[in-house]
Amino acid sequence: MGKKAKTGKGKERAQSRKLDKADLPPPPAPVHDE
Repeated sequence: MGKKAKTGKGKERAQSRKLDKADLPPPPAPVHDE
């Protein structure tokens, strides 16, 4: 699944991050922050 994100990394990554943020509470420290 992670490998599929290779296409459109930025877009997929942003979408994943949005879903993650809405699904679970905000992380203690933004690890993959632009």
